[in-house]
Amino acid sequence: MLGTHSLYGSRIVFHGSVNLIGGYTGGVNGLEMGGVFNINRKDVRGVQMAGVFNLVGGDAEGVQIAGVVNKATESKGTQLAGMMNVSSGETGPQIAGVINVGVPCYPE
Repeated sequence: MLGTHSLYGSRIVFHGSVNLIGGYTGGVNGLEMGGVFNINRKDVRGVQMAGVFNLVGGDAEGVQIAGVVNKATESKGTQLAGMMNVSSGETGPQIAGVINVGVPCYPE
């Protein structure tokens, strides 16, 4: 665990995060940029960008941008990718160069 918050980074929700190889946080309320990957245990609200992939364990509200893959439980914003966007819950706009996977959930 190398980072400014050491072992506690995965428990903290940050307002900003910049990662060269990768970052693992509790969540982001603001801007997150990564050279290879961004992984968030919970929600992301704002903008998340990565050169390879973004993974969100909770909801993504805002914009996810990746050169390869964006994945969120629910995407309530916009997902943009050069390769693939995946959302297993409520799905907002998805734009990809190759494939979008979305399973929208509607109340019955």
